[in-house]
Amino acid sequence: MIPDKVLTATVAAVTVLAVMSGSTGAAPVATAVGAGTSSMQVEAEDTSEPQISVAVADRPVIDGGSITTGDDPELSIRAEAKNPIEVVSVRIDGETHRTFVPNVTTFEETMTLDIAAGERTLQVVVETSQSTTTYTATVTEDSVPPLMTFDSPFTTGGKNASIYESPNANYTLNTSRVRVMGTLHDHSSVEKAVIETRYRSQSDAEFGSRNRTVIKNPGSSISQVVRFGPSEHSLGTGENQLRVSLTDAFGQTRQYEVDIFINDTDQPTIEIVNQTAVRTQSAIKIRAHVTDRVSLRSVGFRIGPADGNGLKHTLSPKPPGNRPLKHNFTAVVPVDDGTGNITIVADDGTGNDTTRQVTINRTELVTPRMQLSANVIESPNSDSNQIRVSGRVYDGRIAGVAVESINPDGTVADLEQVYGGGVTTSVMVQRRLRVNNYPARVQLRVMDSTGREHTRTIQLSPNGSAGSTQRTPNESTGTETSTETTNPAYDTVDRTPLPGSPSSTSGLLGSFLELFSGSMRQLIGGLGGAVVGGYALHRFRRGEVMFTFSSEQTRGDPEHLGYKLSMLSSLCTA
Repeated sequence: MIPDKVLTATVAAVTVLAVMSGSTGAAPVATAVGAGTSSMQVEAEDTSEPQISVAVADRPVIDGGSITTGDDPELSIRAEAKNPIEVVSVRIDGETHRTFVPNVTTFEETMTLDIAAGERTLQVVVETSQSTTTYTATVTEDSVPPLMTFDSPFTTGGKNASIYESPNANYTLNTSRVRVMGTLHDHSSVEKAVIETRYRSQSDAEFGSRNRTVIKNPGSSISQVVRFGPSEHSLGTGENQLRVSLTDAFGQTRQYEVDIFINDTDQPTIEIVNQTAVRTQSAIKIRAHVTDRVSLRSVGFRIGPADGNGLKHTLSPKPPGNRPLKHNFTAVVPVDDGTGNITIVADDGTGNDTTRQVTINRTELVTPRMQLSANVIESPNSDSNQIRVSGRVYDGRIAGVAVESINPDGTVADLEQVYGGGVTTSVMVQRRLRVNNYPARVQLRVMDSTGREHTRTIQLSPNGSAGSTQRTPNESTGTETSTETTNPAYDTVDRTPLPGSPSSTSGLLGSFLELFSGSMRQLIGGLGGAVVGGYALHRFRRGEVMFTFSSEQTRGDPEHLGYKLSMLSSLCTA
């Protein structure tokens, strides 16, 4: 029987070792027999567990810990025990990997841990004569480069597919702006993702246009917008290449590379955001928004029909690798009297052109704004009243301006030409007119460059005795303010202009005016009472402006009538 304990007795003369076991199962007893004085020392054998130290890939790993490594890392083991170490067993996922029988109290060994990629359970079992100790740790070997399952612009690794599924060699898309999106897979971590696009057009022997995006520490997914160039199918050119590179913490890199073709079948879209008249410049201001699903080669406009020439570019033609998806522009387009529509043209470079015609609102462009005010001037030495007329005509294309006073019965009391010297954009009005009776009216007549007449009228009512200043009471305050209109709506009358533009000596009107020139004025003056007696009216018309004279205006004075006719002639032939 092998004793469990050993007792040593030391005697001065003779040492006797005896081991006895009682039948009662008592602990063994050591008895020393000898002559003289004796002493005894008893020592128990150490049964403590061995101390185990483990390092994987030169990094210490505690019992119960975990580590991620590269391919086939080194495993280092050190075990110390009081009793001889009889067996050391290295196991991976429960299967014995290596076995050692050292029979020493200190054991050290380094080996290559040849394991498959992924998470593995490492065990080191150390057995001595007195005990068995097991060390456990988790080792994840990252020996495979990162993987990516694509969600956009194409898909891989679907529900029933493996994450190892590779994309196809090429794909065809119908838009050039896409999002590269997908999920990353790796046993450690992806430290860098690089997305690169390259484009080769008709003129490029190799891939010319390149764009590169680097994403550091992307985590478990990536999402990045990229642009591709258009494909020119008729020429067999226009190839895009998409390359996605993934690198993990151990420097392992995987690269995906596919060819992308863009099939552009849609025309560009042109949206007119705003269109306004710029009266001071005789122009139309246009704001437009142009877009295309793939790219815009050029955008421009011209004055005239859609199939005309003379395009003015707001986006100059650009090469395929440098074309935008959208273009906003604002253009101020001068408009002549003979200008038709404005045409906007958008070209996507693949045969899909869009034209959009903008109709010119010439009435809005040429219609002027008018301001008018009038005050009665006291005339104690005269039987008639004089009124002072002030105003302004602006922001339009103005061909003629006249102002007149009108009697209560509708006949014209007085008329003054203000402007008739060609098309302009602003005219000031400062005139004096006669008013015979009240209530009277003052009317401003303006002819625009298209022959359309615009009028503005204000009312004058007597206030007290004749000759007093005409004012309109303010009901809320009881004060008096001069009658005035500012930026009113227009009273517009449509009349058909006479054919042509007769001079002072041509046409019906010219012949009539010649009748009143020179010596004929004397004749008319002599017959004035008979010809224009009473309130017989004489109306002269040019374009859309109609002027009325009564015999009251002539005052029986041939020279006065001649002045009026000369003024009318200048206005009508302007």
